[in-house]
Amino acid sequence: MIVVDLGCFPHLGEISIEPLVARFRPDVLYGFDPWPALVEGETRLGGTRVVLERKAAWIAEGEIEFARVRGLRSWDSTVMREKDSRGEWSSRSEVVVVPSFDFSSWLRTLPERPIVKMDIEGAEFPILERMVEDGTDLLVANLLVEFHDENLAALAERRLSLTARLRCPVSPWGERKTSLGTTIRGLWTARRAVGARRASEGSRS
Repeated sequence: MIVVDLGCFPHLGEISIEPLVARFRPDVLYGFDPWPALVEGETRLGGTRVVLERKAAWIAEGEIEFARVRGLRSWDSTVMREKDSRGEWSSRSEVVVVPSFDFSSWLRTLPERPIVKMDIEGAEFPILERMVEDGTDLLVANLLVEFHDENLAALAERRLSLTARLRCPVSPWGERKTSLGTTIRGLWTARRAVGARRASEGSRS
């Protein structure tokens, strides 16, 4: 089984990799997030191979601007210009350029239909609309998504249209209840695991 975690970086009490592994016990989990502190690399969590990449899921390959919100609401960080209800672009963020990848095209490279979790601060709208248009929504076994349409009438209308057209099973994503201590321990474990792997590779070269 394959699980794809879009928006995998743990911000304060929000964590997703461990709950996804515990829930589905996949053979491999691919995690993507543009947050600069994400530790890229490969490690293992129980019997699951975990592969992490620091890039934004999007509708095109290349680079995209990312409003990086600092402080307690860092999870509001987004690539979506329309999402500014909490001042993501206008007041509280540092805008940086991050790598992006075409999620629809990437889905076509997988050997089986994955479970996809999306918590990507508004970018779910253009990505899912593209998937409906090109048929890659049919390549998803189950979609777990948090829609970010609060206080934004235009996005609320897009959500209604999307949910009516999506042809894969759709469920809400709501795995949020993890302590800050658990998040820090998980980050530290991942850093040590990836660091040990790189050190081992360096000693063999």
